[in-house]
Amino acid sequence: MDNLMIPKDYKSALNLHDTQIGIKTVKDFFQVLLAEELHLLRVSAPLFVDPASGLNDNLNGVERPVSFGIMLPMTLAIGFCPPPYGINLFVASAVSGVSMGKMMKYMLWFLLALLIVLMLTTYWAPFTLFLL
Repeated sequence: MDNLMIPKDYKSALNLHDTQIGIKTVKDFFQVLLAEELHLLRVSAPLFVDPASGLNDNLNGVERPVSFGIMLPMTLAIGFCPPPYGINLFVASAVSGVSMGKMMKYMLWFLLALLIVLMLTTYWAPFTLFLL
């Protein structure tokens, strides 16, 4: 910022609020174009849900926080490992130079660990909710 030179008679055409709106508009424009070009879909999930919303009611009168926001990325990680949609396997194979056949043998142990953690998360809520 020491070398910043602003002309003496410079006056911005936009005020601060309009500049922020303009930057957000340009960012959103490029984000939408990139998402369309790469066929991306934005997925969001709540990590915590207000108990009054009824989303986390298991219908027996006992409510507990939703762990869906933790389970979603875990299931996606499991889905991205094995072929035919295993982008993680393809990328790891390309970066390391190891064939996918060799790598799949070791990935099965990783998938087994992910499945065990997913089962713990799904069927034993304190596993992920102990910090609440």
